[in-house]
Amino acid sequence: MFKKEDFDSGLPKVDGSSIRGFTEIQESDLIIRPDPSTFATVPWIPEYPTARLICDILSGGSNRDQFSRDPRGIAKKAEEYMKANGYELSYWGTRSRVFCI
Repeated sequence: MFKKEDFDSGLPKVDGSSIRGFTEIQESDLIIRPDPSTFATVPWIPEYPTARLICDILSGGSNRDQFSRDPRGIAKKAEEYMKANGYELSYWGTRSRVFCI
């Protein structure tokens, strides 16, 4: 169960070193911060009410910045870069090219 402060400060102590190639052991304590705008129910499991949230990954240190290897964070930075360079719309996907308008 999430608490209100979890959406601001995140949920601590995710072990990033357990994901091969994601972090080194000395930087492995990460934080996940759920994004409430991504909440959606999963309709294909009607017998068990299920929902999903997409989370940002933050560094576990005192600064709690966006983790540099968080794919969602990388996409957000790329989108900001595109907007700063005059593009109004960009589409991003894991297996597609980037399209900018």
